[in-house]
Amino acid sequence: ALGREVAALRQQIDKIGSQKRQILSELKALEEEIGSFILGASEAKARRDELTKEVKAQKEARTSTQAKMKEVIASFHSREAGDRKRPASPESIEAQIQRLEEAIETEALPFEKEQGLTKRIKMLKAQKLEAKQAFEELQKEREKGAELARLKRENWEVHAKVQTTAEKSQLEHKTLIDFLQKVDELKEKKRSKQAILDQSNREIRALISQLKE
Repeated sequence: ALGREVAALRQQIDKIGSQKRQILSELKALEEEIGSFILGASEAKARRDELTKEVKAQKEARTSTQAKMKEVIASFHSREAGDRKRPASPESIEAQIQRLEEAIETEALPFEKEQGLTKRIKMLKAQKLEAKQAFEELQKEREKGAELARLKRENWEVHAKVQTTAEKSQLEHKTLIDFLQKVDELKEKKRSKQAILDQSNREIRALISQLKE
């Protein structure tokens, strides 16, 4: 009878021992899986953080471009509409001056007429200087127009980049959350398996104690 009882106890110990080995194997697999998902979460976080930095830098670049655009637009608006009329070209005024100077040099003109032409030449020279300045202003306006077009294009490109990078960052954030949720699920599973393992250990200790008795 005692021999049968000992055999029965050993059979129970072997059975629980076999279950324990199975649980240990499952716990090892869970550990590896948790490690893999933690690594995945860490990599996703690094990618997300890098993309977030990119978004910040791109937004700063966009703000800078928009500020430059405002400056260019303000410089357009600061000029009177009347100032934008196309002035006479300095070349056409110079041609008039040369014709009048030639007339003075080659024609026998009365003193009063010559005096009048000299006065006219002086006035045309002043106009030529004004025309030169006006043409320079007009050239600046054209350059501003080209600069504004370039800045608008740059602003649109940076804005598109911000949107694309922000979307990528959000996807990486979602990946990170998914990984962390999976880690939590696996850790809960591990706790459950560990509780079964602890119970098996208690049962084995109790059976060994009985066996010794």
